[in-house]
Amino acid sequence: MKIWFRAIFVVALFCVVSVGAVGAQTLRKIPVECGMTVQDEITVERRERWFSIDLVPGDTITVALTPLGNTFDVDEAIYDPTGPLGDGRNWIADVPGGGPGPGQTDILSVKVSSTGTYLIKIVGFGESIGAYTIAINCLLNNGTLIEPTGDILSIVDDEIIGSTSNSISSDQPLQSITLPADFVGFPGLPPVDFANGIAIPFIVGQANNGSIAPAFDSVFGFTLDANAGDKLDLTFTRLSGNLNLGLAVLSADNKIVYQASLVNTERMNALFTLPAAGTYTIGVYKIDLIPVDAPENTAFQLTGVLNP
Repeated sequence: MKIWFRAIFVVALFCVVSVGAVGAQTLRKIPVECGMTVQDEITVERRERWFSIDLVPGDTITVALTPLGNTFDVDEAIYDPTGPLGDGRNWIADVPGGGPGPGQTDILSVKVSSTGTYLIKIVGFGESIGAYTIAINCLLNNGTLIEPTGDILSIVDDEIIGSTSNSISSDQPLQSITLPADFVGFPGLPPVDFANGIAIPFIVGQANNGSIAPAFDSVFGFTLDANAGDKLDLTFTRLSGNLNLGLAVLSADNKIVYQASLVNTERMNALFTLPAAGTYTIGVYKIDLIPVDAPENTAFQLTGVLNP
């Protein structure tokens, strides 16, 4: 009986070691940098893709995942640098609700606490296959923002083809408001730099989902092309979480067209006119008007109809 048990144990151990060795050999991690936008495809032969990026304590990485088309269901996650994959490495951030879903875009953001190589995992749900882009935005611990340039790189034979130049929007720390202790009234809001964000196309007539983490100090932006005199019926909905969110619509010449806030609010709706032809930016960002005791990742949804 002891001999039989020992044989079974040896065979089982051999199988585990063999599987682990194969997994280590087949896992390919593609190095990426802050400011890159990469297009790739999940296929039947390759169900997932791993990207690696080096970060230091206090850096905030924000990854915008955009499935191409309306049929690809995809998810993303970020893993910490402790130990080899499968032996101590933990996921530290995931998309609320299990990914953006077909035809939608989501943003995953996390402020890291240690020095090392972090992993970004992209995986298709079930049998879903298709192409996607990831845009990587970094707010460094010294206040420097490195945002995507707009150049889309591709992957050939597990290597990124092309080059990108990092765009630094600001080397100044983010501002905050200081009020006297006896102040009574509306404290107002600080200015928000829309250059410090990621912009993705706004899909008219469909759900445009996003999420903002407590450490995310940038802007989640959407771009919308419109004609002079177009009316936009816009709904801004909180899906989960408790952060206070602001929304502003800017014209191509940087004029405020509309502004609203979800402060202790679940939903708002407005119908307003877009005064000039051009590309408008709809930006969503965190505001600290009413601080919350235990900040949570906050998911939101924007829906809009032109000329309803």
